[in-house]
Amino acid sequence: MSKSFQFIPPTIIETIGSYTYDGLIMRSSNKISTLVDLLVEMPRICIHKKDYLNNEYIEKRAIYL
Repeated sequence: MSKSFQFIPPTIIETIGSYTYDGLIMRSSNKISTLVDLLVEMPRICIHKKDYLNNEYIEKRAIYL
């Protein structure tokens, strides 16, 4: 990524998927764990018009998460 990237808090963080209605519990060997899917929305100010070029958006998304 050629430019600096300033972290700004997400505009939205929501729990989505099966966890929202207690529908998913995973069992792996002898452990029981809960799987949670999160929706995290990056603020528009983090994304620029031409970020789709040269994978800038993909890099920013990975860094943001």
